[in-house]
Amino acid sequence: MSNEIASPSPAVKMNAPAMPTKMATNVLATIGAQIIGWAMALLVTVFLPRYLGPDDVGKIAAATNFISIFSILVPLGTSTVIVQAIARDHSRMPEVVMTALFLRVPLAIFCVAISLPIAKMVGFSETIQVLILVASSGMVINTIYQIFNSALQGQEKLPLLNFAMLVERFANAALTLALVAFKAPLWAFALTTIVSLLTCVLVQTWIFRDLRHSLYIPAWLDIKNLVVAGIPFLGWVALTQLYEPTDTMILAKLTNNTNIGWYNAATRLGGTLMFFPVAIQTALYPTLVRLHESGDTKGFYNLSRRMLDIIVLFSVLGGVTLMAGSETINLLVYGPKYAGAEMVIRVAGFNSLLYAIMCLLGGIVMAINQQQRMLNVTIVAWMIGVAFCIVFTYFSFRWFGNGAAGAMASDAIREIVVLIGMFAILPKGLFGMDNLWRMIRCIVAALPLPALLILASQQQAGIGVILLALTAGVLIYGGLCVALRVVSREDIVMVKQIVGAKFSGSANAKQ
Repeated sequence: MSNEIASPSPAVKMNAPAMPTKMATNVLATIGAQIIGWAMALLVTVFLPRYLGPDDVGKIAAATNFISIFSILVPLGTSTVIVQAIARDHSRMPEVVMTALFLRVPLAIFCVAISLPIAKMVGFSETIQVLILVASSGMVINTIYQIFNSALQGQEKLPLLNFAMLVERFANAALTLALVAFKAPLWAFALTTIVSLLTCVLVQTWIFRDLRHSLYIPAWLDIKNLVVAGIPFLGWVALTQLYEPTDTMILAKLTNNTNIGWYNAATRLGGTLMFFPVAIQTALYPTLVRLHESGDTKGFYNLSRRMLDIIVLFSVLGGVTLMAGSETINLLVYGPKYAGAEMVIRVAGFNSLLYAIMCLLGGIVMAINQQQRMLNVTIVAWMIGVAFCIVFTYFSFRWFGNGAAGAMASDAIREIVVLIGMFAILPKGLFGMDNLWRMIRCIVAALPLPALLILASQQQAGIGVILLALTAGVLIYGGLCVALRVVSREDIVMVKQIVGAKFSGSANAKQ
């Protein structure tokens, strides 16, 4: 299949293009929800590792990453298929959701049954086996949660999707902080995800309450077709989500729980920077699918370029800050117990920028139905990443006592390989030197912020001065972005139009 954008088949039923007000609502609702969710996740990121310490964090990370291997296989790549099918024809939602439930829920139950015996065969300690036993029971709930999420995204009902997500984040943060306050045992923290997901699924069930009128047992052929459609996506999703579990397993064999804790702490901190790229990708992916299906090449190109520029604008700031201010940020967030995580966090900052761009390019590649070629790239990158992870982890642990830094460095090499492969798949002319030049200007504009953080750290300033330096750096970044024309007048006008469309739409809805 050519990597050019093809015209849709006449048999494909298209919905009417989304109105600007609806797109504005989706974008703003998703960004707002991601910011609130980020704040909740940051609370957990700060308090939980401080309470547990690197060793116990490493045990939880080993258990959750082991469970995630099974959780990755359960969807069979069908989440993206659900989004695409419903985005093309909203009336198919009941059919697609019921088929996915009949496929994935039994598979989740099977994975729950085999997870603990396999954990014993692998040789995990009794403590980690208990954590696996507790956490694995949440796979069925997580399966239902993911299916409903995909359906809401396909329908472009992002406010409802984000409301359900916020319920889950609030429940998780509240329960985690309560367990920390009452000094709960380690195994109790494995329950937080299950309880929070169950709360979210109850909300989603209420949202999809009309689905009870469409309950039926899907035909075997429908289930088979869903599996076949999801296989190409399975490889991409499975391998990208296996990156962290694979690194954790290698760290478990070559290092110790403390190194796993450092790696997990850095990964959590880097993951908090993904809230904005995820918001943009979640809100606009269905629009990309529709533009491709309708043959609107110009609209597809323009939206893809704008998404890249916006994601780079926000990701560069966070990535550069983590790289240059890792010592200050590590001490501020995790405390002196995590001194060994400083170098790991520095590499995680660089990786966060690569991963943000990779997520966007992955969405574009899937929108143009090139997932098979993307799978080939991902397989090569994963094999290279595993090889480098083993080598880097072994030698960095042997020479410096920090295998986590080596594992994180191998992630950077893997992401670079994926990005090179994806750029080769994308349609020619989609991105150009203008996008690269804008990224360079973003990096230049971001340099004062880490410089201020380093200066505050050298002066042994208190938290108030550090927060002041952070605020000043963000303001300087914004000013330099305007001065260096990273943010153009057209961008500002577009933001005003989106916000204006949002509020005018809200006003009309009330009349």
